[in-house]
Amino acid sequence: MPCKSDGPYYDSVALAVILIYRHLDELAGKPPQDRHWGFLSVTRSELDRLTALLCERLKSVDLAPYSLELQMWYRDHQAADKARDDKRVQDNALEARKHAALAKLTDEERELLGFFRLRKMSDAI
Repeated sequence: MPCKSDGPYYDSVALAVILIYRHLDELAGKPPQDRHWGFLSVTRSELDRLTALLCERLKSVDLAPYSLELQMWYRDHQAADKARDDKRVQDNALEARKHAALAKLTDEERELLGFFRLRKMSDAI
């Protein structure tokens, strides 16, 4: 599952981008520096791309020599990815249970309950 920009660090897209660039600089061995960001305008999809880039780079790195801030970002990012994946699995299981329950009903019962549109879906199962 691709990484996304969710979790505790993403209340502000612009601040999240600045944080990610600082982490990327740290991984590249560049000293921390304050940059003039001006009027930073970044879309959520660009933030998702940068998040995935940083996550991919961190997968193959020993984090011990890096800042605690970077280590915490990665830990929190992994937790957000896991939570998103767990929710997707739960949603898929719930949807499968709904379809299984509908499959037990007759056409007349489905119509009485207002599920006549779902008849075709259950036939496909």
